[in-house]
Amino acid sequence: SESVQDKKTGWLIFYWRIQEDQLKSVIRAQKRRILEKLQVRLEFEKEHDFFYCNDNHCGRYTFEEAMENIFRCPKCGGPLQHFDNSKTIEMLEKKIKELKEELENE
Repeated sequence: SESVQDKKTGWLIFYWRIQEDQLKSVIRAQKRRILEKLQVRLEFEKEHDFFYCNDNHCGRYTFEEAMENIFRCPKCGGPLQHFDNSKTIEMLEKKIKELKEELENE
């Protein structure tokens, strides 16, 4: 970076240059971190059954949490229903595949 002093205000103005080789490396590392997080989330989604309350603000609970609360929502007391997370799993698998392909082609 380089700096110049503004003649009117006396403030320093900094000029920054992007170093493309470092930028690519930072972006690639970020993609790898995202890929790892998506893979962990996919594993979690596949290993658990989920239950939810009809009130969208209450959230989603694992089978263990639902069982502890006798399949009643801990926030509002409503009944918990099974949540089909197959669409979530599909979406995660698709994003993981896309990200792996991007990383392989860089």
